Amino acid sequence: MTTATEDGFDFRTQYTRRGTNSIKWDLVPQERLPLWVADMDFAPPPVVLQAVRERLEHPILGYSIVPPGFYDALDAFQREQHRRPMPRDEVTVISAVMPGVKTAIECFSRPGDGVVIQTPVYTPFFHSIENKGRRVIVNHLHEHHGEYRIDFEELESVIDSETRIMLLCSPHNPVGRVWTRHELESLAEIALRHDLTVVSDEIHADLRLNDNDFLGIADLGPEIAARTVTIVSPSKTFNIPGCSVAAVSIKDPELRARYRAALKAAGTDHVTAPALVASEAAYRDGGPWLTALRRHLVETVEEVRGIIAEGLPLVSSSPTEASFIMWLDFRRLQRKRDISDDELQRVLREEAKVELSHGPVFGPGGEGFQRLNIATPKAVLHDALARIVAALG
Repeated sequence: MTTATEDGFDFRTQYTRRGTNSIKWDLVPQERLPLWVADMDFAPPPVVLQAVRERLEHPILGYSIVPPGFYDALDAFQREQHRRPMPRDEVTVISAVMPGVKTAIECFSRPGDGVVIQTPVYTPFFHSIENKGRRVIVNHLHEHHGEYRIDFEELESVIDSETRIMLLCSPHNPVGRVWTRHELESLAEIALRHDLTVVSDEIHADLRLNDNDFLGIADLGPEIAARTVTIVSPSKTFNIPGCSVAAVSIKDPELRARYRAALKAAGTDHVTAPALVASEAAYRDGGPWLTALRRHLVETVEEVRGIIAEGLPLVSSSPTEASFIMWLDFRRLQRKRDISDDELQRVLREEAKVELSHGPVFGPGGEGFQRLNIATPKAVLHDALARIVAALG
């Protein structure tokens, strides 16, 4: 195991994660490098680990209430990072983002109603809609030379009289877009006109990689905020999905009361003690680590783009505006080699011996793409890229 530091924080130590019941590592064969599931191979901020250790010195891990310090830390973090308040009375704390999304779908729509998503998009969105008996309404993102935009004309055409929810991925996973104010204003106008509730999954919001501030759709003003459910979490930001917490911000009192009642009825309104401790420490004291992480990710994105441009000139990547995932376009290579998506995945798995996230699982528009998780020590990442280049170059 080698160790080095960057800005005083360690993003280079190679930890052995196999044998720790890791979804990312233990669900793939020993010889295959996993660059798929969106968790990082970096240790969380030292302040987070220290806070959890101190909590575990007490031998009892009973049911926990959310401490006032968590709300204060969340509000201060949101004000500092995004210039928006998240006061305690508007926030509901839950275990994770996707249970929050599922509760919102169940709470603000009925079986058979439509839920709009922009594809290609995070795979569990489809399951969350279909498993609740709702209809997936696809609004295809428009892609041109790697640049993705929302197709507003199509969006207007697919919304019907029984569409109730717009499920927004902001920033977008997997294409890496941070939506602009103009794009969000257009979405808000459509949501208001069609009487839609907006459910905004903002789990990647803290990991913006450009100089632009992140703007949530509820931040546009009181009218759209009154029909928006905003869900944030420190789990991606500080790499603590195993101590998962999410915060649901709903400004409208009636919507908030309905949502909390639905959570209670489902029994999903409890959070574990270690998760609360880890999340509060991350929000309160993790800022310097987060700044260093963003800098590291920006440098890594440029390195990966350079390696791909040199070794796989027929493969390109969309601009990565947020988070630690890159959206790689293999379509030109596939056309030249006359290989299908399934064959590409086989080559990556069996010949390159790497595991990426297969583009088609992200729905329409994912064909010909692979999602690459770059949040691993550079030695591992360079090894994986060398394998891909050797197998496909």
